[in-house]
Amino acid sequence: MKILNYKSKYALIVLLLFLATTLSAHADINRFLYIVKNAVIPMSDVIFLGKLAGYKTIENGFVTTSGENLSVAVIQVEVVKVLRGKIQPGEKQLVCSWFVQGNNADLGFNYGNDGDEITVLGVETTNSIQLPHFHYHWIGGFRYELEIMKWLKLPQKPIKDKERIFKTLSDNYEVVRNACNEPNLWP
Repeated sequence: MKILNYKSKYALIVLLLFLATTLSAHADINRFLYIVKNAVIPMSDVIFLGKLAGYKTIENGFVTTSGENLSVAVIQVEVVKVLRGKIQPGEKQLVCSWFVQGNNADLGFNYGNDGDEITVLGVETTNSIQLPHFHYHWIGGFRYELEIMKWLKLPQKPIKDKERIFKTLSDNYEVVRNACNEPNLWP
């Protein structure tokens, strides 16, 4: 007599795949939160919850002497709640970072829709709040607010060189252009 029939084997395989996927996703979230806690929050002098209110992209917005040539996204965000920094609720802030054109999950740019809730962890400069990159510094929704509030007590390690906030492949080269530092950033 067979212990498992065809349907039982199929159900068992589906269950195992589901469990493997769930465990993998949980590990990815834990890794994400570990990096936010230990690397992103200490370097961020501005952390806030906001709502998207428009964007524009600038091709060749970030250029280095190595020949690295990246696009920049400038996003207008209405501040809902300030967790760190000198900005005020109700203000509209310009948030700026580099991205790779195309469908790159880690280095790409996906705006979403006007009114979407986001959490921003960045560095304030004269013309914008800059994010070293979108991954880890741009979180969809407000779902990690409680964790972030606890982590704000950690020692800060601010970025001192405001001209070199972006973390890219050309970290050791001079920046020729960073459109996020330009005064005419928003129409």
